[in-house]
Amino acid sequence: MKRKCFSFLILWIIFGATLRAEAFVSFSVSGNWMKTINSSELIFGPEIILPSTYTSSSNAVTMNINANGNESWMVHVSKNNSIWDPRLRLYIRRTGNGSGTGTISGGTSFQEITSLNQTFFSGRKKYSNIPVQFQLTGVSLYIPPSSNITTITYTITEQ
Repeated sequence: MKRKCFSFLILWIIFGATLRAEAFVSFSVSGNWMKTINSSELIFGPEIILPSTYTSSSNAVTMNINANGNESWMVHVSKNNSIWDPRLRLYIRRTGNGSGTGTISGGTSFQEITSLNQTFFSGRKKYSNIPVQFQLTGVSLYIPPSSNITTITYTITEQ
């Protein structure tokens, strides 16, 4: 099993390392999700509360995967918290296939993103504009107002 992160791809381009072209998979990710929660989100009733769950647009992030030939691949996901309240949970899912000529499977149900690298979805051949959605849970008035920041890392593995 060969593992490549985006940073390895950059080194490959700069130093011109030789890899068999038929076994090469590259990918790119674009987009992000930033949610600001303020007083307009408050729900007034017998008590004042905030919604506990927030969901991004269905295509907050799009992925492009370019596999030469009939190459199979698997996308993994993890996160690295810069500033993050442990009561908050971040989830991810793929909301569509994008466009491509092979197969794509998995990742259509929300799964929690943790610090451990885990399988997100897999496929074969080239795909573009794969839409990705996020969901944040655990939001509460008991969490003090602050910025919560995390970085999501996507890794692609040739199969």
